[in-house]
Amino acid sequence: MDLTVDVHERRSGVPDALRRAGTPFAVTPLPVGDYRVGDVLIERKTTLDLHRSLLKGRLWDQVGRLRQAAARRYVIIEGASAYQGPLRMETVRGLVLALDDLGVTVLRTATPEDSAAWIAALAKRQLGRRSRDRPVYAQRPQRDPIVPAPERALAAAPGVSTVTARALLSEFGSLINVLLASQDDLRRIPGVGIHRARAIHELATSTSDSGASRNRLST
Repeated sequence: MDLTVDVHERRSGVPDALRRAGTPFAVTPLPVGDYRVGDVLIERKTTLDLHRSLLKGRLWDQVGRLRQAAARRYVIIEGASAYQGPLRMETVRGLVLALDDLGVTVLRTATPEDSAAWIAALAKRQLGRRSRDRPVYAQRPQRDPIVPAPERALAAAPGVSTVTARALLSEFGSLINVLLASQDDLRRIPGVGIHRARAIHELATSTSDSGASRNRLST
């Protein structure tokens, strides 16, 4: 099993859990991602790190490099709740949908042990890929073509319909471009006023002071 763990993950608890489970791995600096198995790259983030990475502008750069470096890529979000941080729940949902749109699979885990179990499962799966092709019945089903993932992501913003989302994507070309657009640029799109522009902008950048009761929600 060819599993590589980045040196910065040594104290995360995940390598210890892999070792206890008898999963072999090597520790070495990885230029991209936290775990690598063949052509699979895995980025692991605690929920708080996920929130901070988005707010500080690091997340999309990390995702971009992940997509360039691997044919199959995953982001592990580890913690009791994906909402445990300063971002609004709507923003977290939009973020997960945006990752899906970019071909990055999100795995939700509760603890380092849970993360280790998922990583070991991916490693075993990758080992099986080398010896045989996947049968047709095991292939990943096609996503529902009726409402594309980028439209679903933008429709998570309050007041934004799939029609408006479609117009935004047509104008800006991609979901990331919409999320990075200024409110003034968003308002140039017919049907996007002050409130909708603010909602779209907050989908990618806003924080919440709603307190512990919201943060205790789990996925």
